[in-house]
Amino acid sequence: MERLCAQCGVALVLVPYLPKTYICGATIWRNNMAILALSVRGKKADVFWFTFFHELAHLINHSSKEFHISYDIE
Repeated sequence: MERLCAQCGVALVLVPYLPKTYICGATIWRNNMAILALSVRGKKADVFWFTFFHELAHLINHSSKEFHISYDIE
């Protein structure tokens, strides 16, 4: 999956979940490269895939000057 994203110009980064933050994913642009970071919060496949496509939509639909952090409030 990392290789497929890289072929599309997106660096996919899997990061550990930061306790008490509720962060599921984030996007940012650095040096004209899109970075999509996903945490393994909850370790549920549906949350992972929803967050992946949600963050990908941020990269497609928003300016490269923006960054986005997605979180889930329990």
